[in-house]
Amino acid sequence: AYSLTIHKSQGSTFQDVFVDVPSMAVNSNVIERNQLCYVAFTRAAKRLFLYQ
Repeated sequence: AYSLTIHKSQGSTFQDVFVDVPSMAVNSNVIERNQLCYVAFTRAAKRLFLYQ
């Protein structure tokens, strides 16, 4: 199993993506948080798993 930051994943696509949503929610900057969510959620080619 591999893990990496959302920033490092930019430009890549993965079959399955697991996102720890609470770790992104601590960011108080709404615009940055939305951008991180967009990048994280669009990395998945087949399946996206959200952990809350």
